[in-house]
Amino acid sequence: MSKLRNNHPEAPDAARAPDGAATGTAGGASASPDGDTAIPEDSAILESAWPVLLEMAAPLYIAAPDGRVIFSNAAFDTALGPTLLTDGGRLPRTLTRRIGRARETVRQTERVSGERLAQTRTFEGLHRTVPGPDGRVRALIGTFTEVTRTREAIANVRALRGRFEEILSTVSDWVWEVDADWTFTSSSTRDDGVLGFDPVSVLGRNFFDLGQVGVNPKVPKQRLLKASRRAPFEAVLYVIAADTPDERMFEISGIPSFDEDTGNFAGFHGSARDVTQEIAADRRARDYRAELEAALAQLRAKNTELNAALERAKAADQAKNQFLAMVGHELRTPLNAVIGFSEIMDQELFGPLGDERYDAYVDDVLASSRHLLGVINDIIDVVKLELNELRLRPDGIAVARLLETCAAFVREKAAREGIDLQVKAPADLPELIADPQKVRQMLVNLLTNAVKFTGAGGRITVAAGLRGAEMAIWVADTGIGIAQDQQADVLQPFKQADGTLSRNAEGLGIGLPLTAQLAQAHGGRLTLESTPGTGTTVTVHLPLEPAAGRAET
Repeated sequence: MSKLRNNHPEAPDAARAPDGAATGTAGGASASPDGDTAIPEDSAILESAWPVLLEMAAPLYIAAPDGRVIFSNAAFDTALGPTLLTDGGRLPRTLTRRIGRARETVRQTERVSGERLAQTRTFEGLHRTVPGPDGRVRALIGTFTEVTRTREAIANVRALRGRFEEILSTVSDWVWEVDADWTFTSSSTRDDGVLGFDPVSVLGRNFFDLGQVGVNPKVPKQRLLKASRRAPFEAVLYVIAADTPDERMFEISGIPSFDEDTGNFAGFHGSARDVTQEIAADRRARDYRAELEAALAQLRAKNTELNAALERAKAADQAKNQFLAMVGHELRTPLNAVIGFSEIMDQELFGPLGDERYDAYVDDVLASSRHLLGVINDIIDVVKLELNELRLRPDGIAVARLLETCAAFVREKAAREGIDLQVKAPADLPELIADPQKVRQMLVNLLTNAVKFTGAGGRITVAAGLRGAEMAIWVADTGIGIAQDQQADVLQPFKQADGTLSRNAEGLGIGLPLTAQLAQAHGGRLTLESTPGTGTTVTVHLPLEPAAGRAET
C-alpha cells in the first residue's frame, strides 16, 4: 500500500480506516452481538485487514482540495499515476477545478498508452468532493474502473453493425423495424436519393398510415397484410405517397419478433426493395400488349375483309374472263362467216358483182372483218393467259425467215405511210424452239404498233441476235415515243400511252401487254426503251430451249 505523503503528517488516522474501524470504540473495545464487550483482537484483525483490502481494490486516490494526492493505492500508482499525475504528485488542474465545482459525481475517461497500440488501456474515473463539518471541501476522492474491454466490445459492435448495414444495403433498399403497434422504431440510413424520402423521417409513424398495402400482382393468391398479422410475410406491395409525383412502390417482407421473457408480440423487422420502375415498366408493357392485341384484332378483321374482297375480285375477274372468252367465241363464229363470204365476193367465185363500187365495199368489209377478228383473237389469248389455259406448241423456228414473214404483213401499209421498213438478222442464227404461231403474233403486234406510231419519213427496224443463252428479237422505230411515267401503263391490258378520247391511234391497247405475257409464257421477258420525240425499242427475250410450263403434250 502506498505510504502517506510526507507533507501530510495529519493523514495517518484518516488513511488507516474509516471512522472507528481501526481504533474501535471509545473504550478501546467493540461491542459483541450479545451486548458484551468485543474481544480486543477484533480491532487488531480489522487493523491488519484494511491495508490488504485497499491493495485489492480498484485504483483509488485521496487528494487535498488543491489536487495534491495524499494517498493512493498500488493499483493507482501502477496504472494511472505516471500518466495522470503532474510533477509534484498533483491531479491535472482542469480535473481539480471540475471536481471542486461539481455538486455531483464527475465522470471522466482516461486513456493510458502502452508501448504498442494494442496495449492502450481505458479507465472510467468517478470523482467527488469530501465536505468538512463546515461544508467546505475537505478532500477529493476518486476511483477508477478499467473499461478497456468494454470499449473494445462497443467498438466491435459498432463496426459489426456498420458492416451489417452495408451488407443489408447491397441486398435491400430499405431495412426497418416496427413495434407491436406497427410504429416505426428503426429505419436504415440509406439516403433519400435511393428511397425518394429520408428513411429517418418515418420513425414514430405508423406503418399503415405512412403507406398503402396492396396485393402484389406477381404473387398469386397473396393475402392482404393487416395489423393483426403475426406471421411472416413476403413480397407485399407497399406504396408510399400514392398517386403523387413522388410515388414509390416497394416489395416489403417482414419477420415477427417476440419478447423472450413474456413471449408477447414485440413487432416486426424486415426489408424492402424499390420496385417503382419495375412495376411502371410492367404496366407499360401490359398497355403496349393490350394495344398490340387490339391492333392485331383490327388487322385480323381487315385481313378477313380483304380476303373476302379478294375472293369477290377473283370471282368477278374470273366471271369477266369467262364472259370475254364466251363473247369472243360467239363473235368469232359469225365473223368468220362474214370473212368467208367477203372473200368469195372479192374473188368473184360466182361471177362479177356488177357495179365497181361493190368491189371497194367488199375490200373494206374484208379488211374490217380481218382486223376485228385479230382483236377478238388477241382478247381470247389474254383471257386464256389469265386463266392459265393457253397451251404452247413448240417447234423449230428459222428466225431470219420469221422476221421476213412478219415484216411482209405490215410492209405495204408502211410503204403507204412513207415509212422505211428494214429487216436485219444474221444468217447464222441458231434455230429457236418456240411456238411459231405465238412468236409470229408477238412480232406482228410489235410491228403494227411501230407503224401506228411512226410518221411519214420515219424508220422501223426489226432485228434479232444472240444475247447469252437467249434469242433477242427487237423492233425499233423513230416514232413519237412513250413518256417515262407512261411506260408501265402501256404494259397493262386495255391501256394506251394516249388515254384521251381524242387519241389518233386505233386499238384496244392489248398488243404490248399480250406480247409481254406471251414472252413470259415461253419463259422469256419483254423490255421497253423509249424517249418521247426520238422513238421506241421493244425487245423480246426468249430462251433457246422451250418452256415446259405451258407446252402442249
